[in-house]
Amino acid sequence: MKKIIESIQSFQTNHPALNRIIETIVSTGAMVLLVLIVYFLNVPNPNMVLVVGEIAFTALFGFIPGGFATLTMLGYSFFFFSTDHNFVSFTEQNAYKLYIIIFGAVTCYAFVAVLRYLHGRAAKKLRDANIALAEDNLRLDHISKIDSLTGVKNRFAFHTDFPSFEGKPINLLLLDVDDFKSINDHYGHATGDAVLHATGTILKEIFGEDHCYRYGGDEFMVVRDDLTPDEFISKCQDLRQAISEIRENSIHIPVKFSAGLVYGDAKEHSDMQLMLKEADRLLYTVKDSGKDDLKTVRFTASNKA
Repeated sequence: MKKIIESIQSFQTNHPALNRIIETIVSTGAMVLLVLIVYFLNVPNPNMVLVVGEIAFTALFGFIPGGFATLTMLGYSFFFFSTDHNFVSFTEQNAYKLYIIIFGAVTCYAFVAVLRYLHGRAAKKLRDANIALAEDNLRLDHISKIDSLTGVKNRFAFHTDFPSFEGKPINLLLLDVDDFKSINDHYGHATGDAVLHATGTILKEIFGEDHCYRYGGDEFMVVRDDLTPDEFISKCQDLRQAISEIRENSIHIPVKFSAGLVYGDAKEHSDMQLMLKEADRLLYTVKDSGKDDLKTVRFTASNKA
């Protein structure tokens, strides 16, 4: 039965009306075949067999195909019980049997059709609920990985993305806004938040939103595996220029940053950790030597020592 249903479904199209026509032809044809089988094999109590067919086709295909299957069954019943099979003349006993069959066939059809309708409505509600749940899960997943202030990915997202960087030549940039505490003290925390938000926006514009992370506080990280070191450094220069032009409420905010860039092959899980550690070391070397600069190093086996 499962194979039969799958075979029928394989003929389904994107046009519901055409699907109904196909299902009606299939159910009517199958019912006619069933009628021929019970007639020529002289099956005892043929209407019992046909009722099963009626119920099956109505359950499978619904109101219209099931209705045609029911009409086919009733047509055979008129033929079978009529005098000389003329469809119109009946003995009193056969007429009574025919009434019972009509009542039973119509009742079975209506009952099964309504059950199918209710099942379809419940299934649709379940599908809609599953779709809504999937959408909510996607939104929650997105929210859980995005820093609400800056709009870039957060540290949790970085750890989730971590495995995708392994085995690739990557550029890993760790940057820190210089003298961010002074910005907060001089302009206020609202302006400080605006600076962080603007920094995140600029990072996404230059490096792409899939590659930027807020690592903590006023620290940001960028990881790209599709740029050469020279191309990446060129983008860092664009970043420095864009950040230096940040304005808040028409007031120019002198924003600068210190950064460490490590590039090379992250062949193993531990390599990513070492590259991040090395970028952090370079960042604080810049901090200690005057800030507002970028130091780079190529990650090699010697870095592991």
